[in-house]
Amino acid sequence: MNASQLPDLLAERGILSPAQREEVLTLEAQTGRRPVSILLNRGFLTEDRLTGTLAQVPGLEDAGLDTRSIPPEMARVLPRAVAEHYAIIPVLATWTAVRLAMVDPLDQAAIEAAGAAAQRPIIPLISSFSAVKRALLALYGPQEEA
Repeated sequence: MNASQLPDLLAERGILSPAQREEVLTLEAQTGRRPVSILLNRGFLTEDRLTGTLAQVPGLEDAGLDTRSIPPEMARVLPRAVAEHYAIIPVLATWTAVRLAMVDPLDQAAIEAAGAAAQRPIIPLISSFSAVKRALLALYGPQEEA
């Protein structure tokens, strides 16, 4: 089973057709790419439609990355490689949990990887892909050339 419930949620709400859902799941299995990346790259939905749909899921709240500044110490909470791979960014960490801005807050693999890296439970928050990318650059700096 896929690590994210996102394709199923979008299909249940009539945003994805059954064929599109299957295409996303097949590409995820074949390529290892995250479902949200496939959805956006294939043009199956826009960032606004994605975040708007996720905002309707009970218990999920917006991370507010466009108006929030991320404290520099958040870079020590989560390794850059994990943050970039899953399109996630820590926005607040306490001794008991990390609030995490996520493009796909239904992605259990991302939540588990972040929790293991941060050594704390994760509280997922909704964010757009572009806002997470801007926050990643602001928090971790530009990607170094190899």
